[in-house]
Formats: sequence, C-alpha cells, structure tokens
Amino acid sequence: MTEPILFAPSDAPFWDDPHIASQMLYAHLDPNWDAASYNHQTIAAIYTFLGERFGLQEGSSILDLGCGPGLYSVKFASDGVKVTGFDVSKNSLDYARGYAESHGLDITYIHQDYLTLDIQAAFDAAVLISCDYGVLAPERRSNLLARVYRALRPGGWFALDVFTHEKRRGQEITKDWSIEAQGGFWRKQPHIVLSETIAYPDRDVYLDHYTIVDVDGSQTHYRLWEQAFDRLALVTELENAGFLVQDVYASLAGDPWTSASQSVAAVVRKPS
Repeated sequence: MTEPILFAPSDAPFWDDPHIASQMLYAHLDPNWDAASYNHQTIAAIYTFLGERFGLQEGSSILDLGCGPGLYSVKFASDGVKVTGFDVSKNSLDYARGYAESHGLDITYIHQDYLTLDIQAAFDAAVLISCDYGVLAPERRSNLLARVYRALRPGGWFALDVFTHEKRRGQEITKDWSIEAQGGFWRKQPHIVLSETIAYPDRDVYLDHYTIVDVDGSQTHYRLWEQAFDRLALVTELENAGFLVQDVYASLAGDPWTSASQSVAAVVRKPS
C-alpha cells in the first residue's frame, strides 16, 4: 500500500457516523478504560490538579475543548465554575446535556469544531485533554493555539497534553486483520478490519490506518494521525504562539516529567 500523504483525512466521517459515535460514547463512559477518555480515576486526578493549579474559584470560567460527554465539565461546574464545552460529536453532546440537566448543572455545550472557535477574552482557563492536540496537522495546531490565545483573558491559563515517542516504542510498524462476524466498533453489520501502523520518522508522525471491508466488498479507509512530541518541541510551539510556559509534566495530573514518560503535558498562561 502506498503511504498516505501526511495528515490525509479519512474517507468518511468518524465522529458523526451514528454507529461509531455510539461506540465512542461507550468508550468515554467506561470507568476503567484509557480509550476515548482517560479512566475515571485519572480524570479525577487531572480535575483536582488543574483546578488547584489554575486557582479556579466559584464564578471563574473555563473552556473545555473536545469536551465529549462532559466528564471534566461536570466536575468543574459542580464547583461553581462557569463551563463552556466544544465538541464535534452530537452524540456525546446529547449525553452531556442530558446529564447536566438531570444533575442541575448549568453548562454551555456547543456543537462546533473548536478549530472554528471565535471568542474574544472570555475565559480564565482552557483545557485540551486526552492528547487531542497531536492528531492535528501543524497548520491546524497553529490555528488552534491562536484561537485559544484570543479566547483567554489576560493572564488566562491553558493546559494540554500530547504523546511522546515512548508511547509508540516497539509499535512503529504493525499489521493485523480481523473478521467481525457479529459487527464491532466500526460497523454494526459483519465486516473485515485491516489495520496497520505506519511511522513517518523524519516528521515524528504515526498513522493508525484502518481499512474496513463491508459485506458488499466496498472499502473505507479511516486514518488516525498522531504527532509525537518531546518536551522541547511542545514548549517551542506554545511559546511561538505567544504563551508563557509555566510548567511541564508527564501528565495533566501533575506527574513529574522524565525522559521515559509516554506523554508530556504543559501548563501555560497568556501574558497579563
């Protein structure tokens, strides 16, 4: 197979496919699974650490980018923080809105790509969690950072995490296939899954490439990209966007950074 062009899109929608969206929501809500979201113990640790690190108080405002079903939003809102969540998955937002309503939480959820965010100096803090930043092509990352910068008030906080090469060590090139006779993650009906990981070592990029063969023989290619970072590369991108880097960790729960860390997380501020 010819290697796809870097950051080439999938053949079909991923987040808006009804069946895939239902599978993603299931993964988000599994309390023990580091899949679509971190496991719920890690989520609690991240919420506690960032809430304290940002110094959020009742009435503070936070922007939850890629909020999914609102796993972090509800925790911040429970402390009286004003939360606005953005996500492209209508299915996840339907769940998030229903949960907030049933628990009496006033959270604003917006069904919109955060790459089109257009808000001026409205938030005390923003978060982008679960290494979402690394799925974006370089120009899209620059666009996102500029939009987050504008959305923050002077002195506002921003935290995000990304994967390092250590997460992929030993997995640079893999191939596999399976027959999903009863349906599975990608399709409700029977299908074949051909999976391959492709490394682009000169660009620090990895591709998880899934080819789905349906019962009629048609094929759909799903391309899940991942930019790997080291500490310096992440800090450089954030500083080039105008942010002041405050601290770098191994995770957004505040774990100390080491060269063996599988992720790197940064806490930054917009200048006052």
